[in-house]
Order: sequence, then structure tokens, then C-alpha cells
Amino acid sequence: MKKGALLVALILAGAVASGFVMNHSTTPIQYRYDYTVKSGDTLWNIASEACPEGMDVREYIHEVSKMNGIEDGSIRPGQTIELYHY
Repeated sequence: MKKGALLVALILAGAVASGFVMNHSTTPIQYRYDYTVKSGDTLWNIASEACPEGMDVREYIHEVSKMNGIEDGSIRPGQTIELYHY
């Protein structure tokens, strides 16, 4: 009986842990597109418009920054950045 209880506990712990690890970045990207930054744009306002439903805008900004090599959050008019949707 103890082995069975231990097995169930391990399975439940794994299921709970996988729920904490899973996030939107594990969902395959369905659509990528280029966006040309306009005067007055910020990464926040671009991400707020493009962010997939149900995803935190901060997480989307982080992922888009990584994809585009944006290290300090700075963008400039005329710059082309790649965005995506699920």
C-alpha cells in the first residue's frame, strides 16, 4: 500500500510541477509578421496591441525582445521588429 501511495504522490507532484512550468512559450507560434516602429511607439503599446489573448503583456515583451535582440527596451522609428500570434 505504501508503494501505491508513493506512486500516486509522485504522479500528482509531477502534474502540479508541470502546470507551473507550462506557459505560452510552449505553444507553437502560428503567425509571424514584421512591424515597422513609428514615431511615438513604445514596446509596451506595440505589445499591448499584438499580445495573444490571455498572455501577460510583460511576458510578450520579454519574448519579443529576445526574438529581436532588444536588450534595453529601446526601439526607434523606422526599426522593423518581428511580432507573432499563436
